[in-house]
Amino acid sequence: MAENQEELPTVAIHLSQTGQVQITFKDAIAAMDEVSGEAVLTIHVSQLEELRDAILTFVPQL
Repeated sequence: MAENQEELPTVAIHLSQTGQVQITFKDAIAAMDEVSGEAVLTIHVSQLEELRDAILTFVPQL
C-alpha cells in the first residue's frame, strides 16, 4: 500500500428523510438495554475528534 494514502473517515453524520440525525461509526460496538431503553455505543477514543469535526461540519447545514 502507498504510504501517502488518505485514511477514510470513520465517523459520518446524515440527516434522514424523516428528519432524524444518523451518526455512523466504523467498527463501533452498540448495545441496547431493553429494560431501561438506553443505547450504549462504544467507540475508539480517536473517533471523538472525528465526531467533533463531523458535528462542526454538519451543524451549518441545519
